Amino acid sequence: PTEIGHLQDLQRALNLSSMFLTGTVPSELGMLRKIDALDLSSNSLTSSLPTNLVDMASLEYLNVSNNNFVSFPLGKTWNTILETCDMSHNQIEQEIPNELLGLS
Repeated sequence: PTEIGHLQDLQRALNLSSMFLTGTVPSELGMLRKIDALDLSSNSLTSSLPTNLVDMASLEYLNVSNNNFVSFPLGKTWNTILETCDMSHNQIEQEIPNELLGLS
């Protein structure tokens, strides 16, 4: 839900894995700029990740595996300190940006 944007002061981690979520990820999720870990794995999320995820400067861990995403944000440099990024088991067919290559 778009109300997730009201959690702007949330720090540390947001774990929404295996919560039976469907549909698209609201762009308001990108407003949570203080979290360092985001786990959306093992849901039925579709379409693409919001482009403003690349601006989550504190994000170190991103897991969006086991969903139905078809793309992820391109055209902008990821402004994060991302160390781990799992996008496996989706429908993504685009080339992975250089800044995401080599992450665990």
